[in-house]
Amino acid sequence: AISTREGISIYDDSMNRLSFLPFPSGIKFEDVPYISLNPDGSKMYAGGNAYMQILDTISFDVLLEFEDENIVFYTPQWNRDSTKIAFRTNQEHATSIYSALDGSLLTTFDSGVWRAGNTPIWSPNEQYFATYVSDTVYILNAITGYEISHHQLADTDIWNIIWSPDSTQLALITATQVPIDTPNSFPLEAPSELSLHSTVSLIDVVCGTVLMTVDGLRYPLRYLEWSPDGSELVGNDTFRALYVWDATTGELIDSYLLQPFSLDALEYSAYGGRIILGYNKGFFSFPSKHENPEFVPLSTFSIDQLDNVIEAFAPNPSNGKLEAIISRCISN
Repeated sequence: AISTREGISIYDDSMNRLSFLPFPSGIKFEDVPYISLNPDGSKMYAGGNAYMQILDTISFDVLLEFEDENIVFYTPQWNRDSTKIAFRTNQEHATSIYSALDGSLLTTFDSGVWRAGNTPIWSPNEQYFATYVSDTVYILNAITGYEISHHQLADTDIWNIIWSPDSTQLALITATQVPIDTPNSFPLEAPSELSLHSTVSLIDVVCGTVLMTVDGLRYPLRYLEWSPDGSELVGNDTFRALYVWDATTGELIDSYLLQPFSLDALEYSAYGGRIILGYNKGFFSFPSKHENPEFVPLSTFSIDQLDNVIEAFAPNPSNGKLEAIISRCISN
């Protein structure tokens, strides 16, 4: 699903537009709405400011609309069977869960601790929320919001957390400040004499044990996603490299050098087999002087003329590597 100022379009996996919903002249959205498909793709949330709708993705019938000034509209999280939807609220510590069937407020909890504005992430099994601040991950009860446990990674900063599909692990993007000459680190802006050393770590959510660490990343990761079966992790750094790792061993399965544009989205298909990358062609990802001459991708591909805004990679199931690329054009 792609939203514009004119309306919302639904595309199939070959980027053929299936349907289009133009916004009525009296629509309450003041700008391009934030949209989120439910897990099976049958429903779509569209929200802006205090006004929200849930639509049928085939007919575009409005199934539900509600207004709540306390909702941060761009933070929706669907539960697995699409009967509930959670939001961060305008209260600094609060998360609210609503019925996606009738819009009723089911529960609101206040964690009671400032989490630096990070939205608590709902686990796939709906039992927990996870959030983080500085070097510590917090696991919260999804009903009460009470803290169940917290796990500290000493001397490092956590940049993002991602639940595993089975809700037993969290993947963490972390970065540590190190001396500027440290190998595989990214220099901070002058006049700092420090660099950032970026890693990916997997922790057990029950005991906090670090199960696996991917080390030696020269640049910090911006996005990180699990494959639907939990066997792989895919991530990209801030300077064009795309990596695919074995989620058990941390072994690098494949890597690519991406196009020199700002990457605004990275998602794994819910059915596996494809990774969707969304680019902002108006912004280059880095000055040319910062390109990493040490990065040699395991796989290569070429595009004669880049007119697409989405690239879909199709792995070869025989060896798990991303070996085929599909490019499509999207008008406007």
